[in-house]
Amino acid sequence: SVIKVPLKKLKSIRQAMKEKGLLEEFLKTHKYDPAQRYRIGDISVALEPMAYLEAAYFGEISIGTPPQNFLVL
Repeated sequence: SVIKVPLKKLKSIRQAMKEKGLLEEFLKTHKYDPAQRYRIGDISVALEPMAYLEAAYFGEISIGTPPQNFLVL
């Protein structure tokens, strides 16, 4: 069965951080290196792609009993 999740367009995380003056410092301390997943040791490099900063569409899902709500990209 297919479950459709209604999407909501929100301000991207990158845009919200930029407006609050937090983006520049975040990018300095969370460098993206796609080769990091194949190395061990440098914990200052983000392990996952940072494309989630650009995400502007979110959906809300519920999991469990009682249901707990989560926003997903």
